[in-house]
Amino acid sequence: MPILIYAPGSRGDIAPFTGLGVRLREAGYDVAIASYAEFGDFVREAGLEFRSIPGDPRGIGATPEGQQWQEGGGGPLGTLRMIKAFRSHLAELREGIIAAGAQGADLLLSNSMAVFNAYQVARELRVPLLATPLQPWLPTADFAPDMLVPFQLGAWGNRAVGRISLLIGEHVMGAGRLGALTTSVMRRDLRVVNGFSPVVVPRLSDWTEDENGVGFWWPASRPDWRPSAALSDFLAAGPPPVYIGFGSREFSDPARLSDLVAQAVKLAGVRAVVQAGWAGLDLNGDDVLTIGEAPHEWLFPRMSALVHHCGAGTTGAGLRAGVPAVGVPAITDQPFWAKRLESIGASPGWVPIGDLTAERLASLIRDAPRHTERARALGELVRAEDGAGEVVRRVSRLLG
Repeated sequence: MPILIYAPGSRGDIAPFTGLGVRLREAGYDVAIASYAEFGDFVREAGLEFRSIPGDPRGIGATPEGQQWQEGGGGPLGTLRMIKAFRSHLAELREGIIAAGAQGADLLLSNSMAVFNAYQVARELRVPLLATPLQPWLPTADFAPDMLVPFQLGAWGNRAVGRISLLIGEHVMGAGRLGALTTSVMRRDLRVVNGFSPVVVPRLSDWTEDENGVGFWWPASRPDWRPSAALSDFLAAGPPPVYIGFGSREFSDPARLSDLVAQAVKLAGVRAVVQAGWAGLDLNGDDVLTIGEAPHEWLFPRMSALVHHCGAGTTGAGLRAGVPAVGVPAITDQPFWAKRLESIGASPGWVPIGDLTAERLASLIRDAPRHTERARALGELVRAEDGAGEVVRRVSRLLG
């Protein structure tokens, strides 16, 4: 039975679906992943079929407005500009998912970035859809969506803001009209399996058993991957370093951010492995090494602490490794994960990218070792989960 996984977004929006796709393939399904051309080799390396959709994952974020937004600035007007640009892009994606073979699939899976878009296409084509978000998405009384309200409003207020978030998401990413998809219709008509751990987001008071998180799913393993000689030599030359990386975030002044990170590393008195990422970080020295891509599954367990943007996938990878983390979130769900890491004891704290200073970052890095024991205990719990296996079980029930 053919299954199409629809996964636009950055690398972090796609990577967990490579591992999920492998598990589905092992269960006997024909699996293809539809995403941007940039990620074609990444998907094929997992042994999965790749289907290209239109667009450039760096295009919107690389604009001056996009960079300002990712740095926590731009205000309401900047956010509106980003929404407008993104909505225009989703019009392309709607045709792209159809061209990628949605009509011929027995089941469509979609990440949260484009689930409203996929929902409309699935209804038109009469293809069943399983929403597979990597972050809490349905409204709940237990907390409000961080993207709209970064504080608690009580049970009624939290739930109301969650519903407003769904309406905005539908208008921006779906059919372009408000009110067509209410929360009650969503819960009745759309199957959802949430790809995050109940260790990080405990079972919520008003979600059903099926709606609560089932565990992370991980990028496909890369057993043939080998580190460069420079990375191997650096790791062997001293105590475990601190990892620093901001994933697929793009910033207007990479040189300034690199200088800030270098100063923080010096003030904290640590060694560091810095991942260049889309931010373009570039700093090297006796105690610092800048690297390109490296699987988090291999790299993170060799670190003493992590400094990252708190994307859902990177957050999960750090917990899986059992290593304490310092959050430097910027946009979307990143502040939520930064707060969750601190609340469960896996982090000494976090600082928004727009407020980041070398002194504050150095202080948090120095505090991270106090959370090592707790992070290790959480890692054991997270590694014992099988989120992808639960998805396979639900797909099997759905398709019979």
